[in-house]
Amino acid sequence: MKPAVAINFEMMDLNDLADRLQSRPKKKSYKRDLSRFQELLTKRGEDDGSIQLQEHWTLYYSLIGNIGLQKHHLQRAIELIMMLLELGGPVADIDHEYLEKAKGKLNKLA
Repeated sequence: MKPAVAINFEMMDLNDLADRLQSRPKKKSYKRDLSRFQELLTKRGEDDGSIQLQEHWTLYYSLIGNIGLQKHHLQRAIELIMMLLELGGPVADIDHEYLEKAKGKLNKLA
């Protein structure tokens, strides 16, 4: 098993790459960033029970135009959120607006 610190650094890298890919799509580093994003996602796997990982896969598949897999990962993110709410929810306030937006995105892909 990998140390938790390495996993945290990988997720931080994924978060940074996701931000860059969404905010600067015309930058010269876009292809390199997209390749690194895919590499880190593959390393993490398709589903580790993390909502954040599903959001990253959803973004990746939207960037490469694979609507089927984008929809799959968005649906899984919503399932994980719903499971969290059934278990008593998060410690902080629930972002209902985010959940509704995610459901709206999913409906548009249907």
